[in-house]
Amino acid sequence: MVARFAVEDGKIVDTTGRQGLTRILFEKHFILSEKIWFCHGQMPLFEQHIHILREKVGELKLPYPKELLNPAEILRISKRLINKNKAYKSGLATLEFIWAGDVPHLVITCTPFSEQHFPFSGKGLLLSFADIVKVSGNPLNKFDFFNAIFWETLEYRLQGGRYDGAIILNEKKAITESINTNIFFIKDNILYTPSLDTGCYIDATRSVVLTAAVMLGMKIVESARLSKKIISDMDEAFLIAEDRGMLKVMGIEDRRFTHNVTTTINKKLNELLLPE
Repeated sequence: MVARFAVEDGKIVDTTGRQGLTRILFEKHFILSEKIWFCHGQMPLFEQHIHILREKVGELKLPYPKELLNPAEILRISKRLINKNKAYKSGLATLEFIWAGDVPHLVITCTPFSEQHFPFSGKGLLLSFADIVKVSGNPLNKFDFFNAIFWETLEYRLQGGRYDGAIILNEKKAITESINTNIFFIKDNILYTPSLDTGCYIDATRSVVLTAAVMLGMKIVESARLSKKIISDMDEAFLIAEDRGMLKVMGIEDRRFTHNVTTTINKKLNELLLPE
C-alpha cells in the first residue's frame, strides 16, 4: 500500500482526497517513472535513475523538466518524504514525471518495506518461454516504458497456468530478459547474461550484479547467443529488478536449478549497495 504523503511539484502533500494529484492525473498526460529502492534513508542507485530519466526525456523529445536540472533537490525532498512517511527500514520511492499538455509535473510517492536489505525472494520461480517474441535493434528496448505493454500482455497470458513468469526471446531466438527483469545464468563460476544487442531491457541493478560477480572472482559473459538449448547446461538462474528485488529461479520448464552462488552474489550486492 502506498504511504499517505507524497511530493507534488516540490511540496509534500497529503494524498487523502487527492485533489491536487487528481487534477494532474486526469488531464491528458504522458508519464515517465522510475522506481528507486531505498534503505535506511539512502538511495544508492539514485544517480543512475536520474541518468535514465534524462535519457528517456531526450529520446522522446519531451519538454525538459526543470527538476532534472537540480537532482540534488529531488534527492533532498525524496529523503524528506521517506522520513515523513516513517519508512525507516526500506522501500521504493517512485518518481513520476507527468506531462499535462507541454508542462511536466513531478510526483513522488513511496512504498515502505519491512526488510532492512535489498529484497531477495526465498521462493524460487518456475518459468516458461514466452510464445511471442521481442524484436531487437530498437534503441528504446532498454527502457521500461517501451516494454510495459508487452510485459503486461505476457503476464495476462500466464494467468491461471503453472508458471510464475516467462523468458523472452528475440526474433533470432536469443534470450533477452524475463518480464520486467534482467536474467542471469551461472555455470562453473561464469555468470552469463544477454548482451545489449539482443534488445534486452536494462534495469539499474544490472551493472551492480556484474560488479558483484567480478568482485567474487567470476568471469562475465554477455552473449547474444543464449538460447533455449543452453538452459540444460546451467547450474543456477536468477532474475533481478530494482522494484522486485533479486528472484531465485527454481526451474525453467522441466529443468531445475540450485541457488548456492546466487545467494553469494546477493550478499555481495548488499555490500555494494549498503557499504558500512
